[in-house]
Amino acid sequence: MSARPLDALSFPLSGMRLIEASAGTGKTYTIANLYLRLLLGIGRGQPLTVDQILVVTFTTAATEELRERVRRRIVDALEAFTAGNSADEFITRLIACHADVAAARTLLDAARRQMDEAAIYTIHSFCHRVLADNAFESGMAFDLEMVIDETVLRQRAAEDFWRQQIAVLGPDSVALLPRGWTSPAELLRAVAPFLGSQELLLEPESSWQATDGQVLRGKVEELKRLWIEEGVSDLLRQTPFLKSRKPGDPERIEAMERFCQSDALEFIAPRGESWELWVPDSIRGAMSKANKDQAPEHRAFDLCRELAEAFADAREALRIDLLRRGIEDIGKALLQAKLELNQLSPDDLLTGLDSALASAASGRRLAQAVADRYPVVMVDEFQ
Repeated sequence: MSARPLDALSFPLSGMRLIEASAGTGKTYTIANLYLRLLLGIGRGQPLTVDQILVVTFTTAATEELRERVRRRIVDALEAFTAGNSADEFITRLIACHADVAAARTLLDAARRQMDEAAIYTIHSFCHRVLADNAFESGMAFDLEMVIDETVLRQRAAEDFWRQQIAVLGPDSVALLPRGWTSPAELLRAVAPFLGSQELLLEPESSWQATDGQVLRGKVEELKRLWIEEGVSDLLRQTPFLKSRKPGDPERIEAMERFCQSDALEFIAPRGESWELWVPDSIRGAMSKANKDQAPEHRAFDLCRELAEAFADAREALRIDLLRRGIEDIGKALLQAKLELNQLSPDDLLTGLDSALASAASGRRLAQAVADRYPVVMVDEFQ
């Protein structure tokens, strides 16, 4: 596609057209001039009314500015057609292109009076209008309300999910919850970025099974038994670790002894470390080169390595499983709550219109209804 300078009077007004422009190069001015052509039927044959020309831009402030700029341009053109001349080059050329000056004045005056009905919207307000005006085709209520803040509804949906899916977990599964997930608020914080996303795919697939906690419990109980029955603490105390190295720290060893006498599933040391304290590599790394050949070997240390890996895998699998179910269940509950209130968020409006247009039953009818209502669409900022 080759680029060429834009002439707003000869620019084609059919098919799909792209205008590329940098900031400050007159995009709004060009839109207003093309708008005038459409109102007068120059280049399309049939004049359009302000409610037939759809203009979509980025923000509410931008729509207000654009609406005012278009209105001002219509007034300028109406005054020029009344006077028979203009200091504006584009409007002068416009007058020359329109043989019936009286008809042009009538069209421009009607447009000026109807500007409150002009179809100049943000992408969200456009979606809102289409869904509400085509309730049968879209499957939405007639009196839809766009709601910006859905904080309370999200909190309620997250609390319901927490009660139904997390509060009922067994103690071994609870011990594997992602660190920080201690309340519905933390769960919602993790889920929130994905709510409203269509066709979201979480990879990898979760391998979490409800029995995973029981499998870990078996390994942990084996470690506890070995640690106590075979004097692993004494073995560590006799090992010539470098000074202040963690595997030989008396406080951490005593914490492990207390853990072995408890029913806890996961060992957490006073400084927050876990099984990795006593994996074989950590033990050897805490010894001098001269003493590495004295590094103790024991089945308990191999179990620590296995448990470090198993806990990490199980915790990640549970995190993905809960994320997947949370995104789906909280998202559905949130949408249902909003539909019951006839409310939709900005993101819901986008996805709702997309789904309605993709519907096998009514998508084509909806698309045709929109096309019939808006013969011409101008999209600012590539929304």
